[in-house]
Amino acid sequence: MRVTAVAVSTFREAVRSRLFLLLGLFAGGLILFSKVMAMLVVGNNAKVVKDVGLATMEIFISLLTVLSTVTLFFKERDRKTILNVLSKPLSREEVLVGKFLGLVFTTGVALFSLTLLFSLYLWPQEGGYPFYLWPHALLLFFQGAILTAWALLFSALSTPILSSLFTLGIYLSGYLTGTLLTHYGAIFKGSSRIALQALYFLLPNFSLLNWKNQIVYTSSIPTGELLNGLFYGINYTLAILVLAVILYRERDLLL
Repeated sequence: MRVTAVAVSTFREAVRSRLFLLLGLFAGGLILFSKVMAMLVVGNNAKVVKDVGLATMEIFISLLTVLSTVTLFFKERDRKTILNVLSKPLSREEVLVGKFLGLVFTTGVALFSLTLLFSLYLWPQEGGYPFYLWPHALLLFFQGAILTAWALLFSALSTPILSSLFTLGIYLSGYLTGTLLTHYGAIFKGSSRIALQALYFLLPNFSLLNWKNQIVYTSSIPTGELLNGLFYGINYTLAILVLAVILYRERDLLL
């Protein structure tokens, strides 16, 4: 119950922020504007609309998770409200897990709303309801959960700007390391290849959670790949969250 109270409080603060409203309006507007953008491009307009809409969903969720997590964490530290929270019968672990759940729920609500908007927008164009968007949204949800866990971890160690930059670096590396190892792995030899392989396993592999290109061209995600992505997303999120809890327990929250 105590963790739930922290989660609800975090969710309320997140959805009331200007950041949430501005990013939501921008993402929704960009999705609705995608048809106009498709008219300016030579080729398959339907694919352009889906490509722009899916890319918008990913960027929106990534920015929302990183900026909301870092902003809320350091707002509490600057205002010293975190001390009021910790003065209650709550452990630091409960506070961090509650904040994580509140932020992840915020991501889920935002992603649900955006997916619903996009699916209704595509419905007439597709000639049927695009159910295939929801599995993709579920995988994006876990991408957001992973970024939230990393943002909390960095927030326990660094300043707001550095925490944001580090988390954005994690986001980019989640796509780059797999590409480097798959397509350019033969170039790396000896210790450099070992280091690249270590990074590949330590950093998130977002290619398992993003099937945008597959959806644009086939409107489906293989069931096996969906289950594999969900298994990976859950376990990787839990691993980073545990590490964040350990660091948060030792951190001086007034620094």
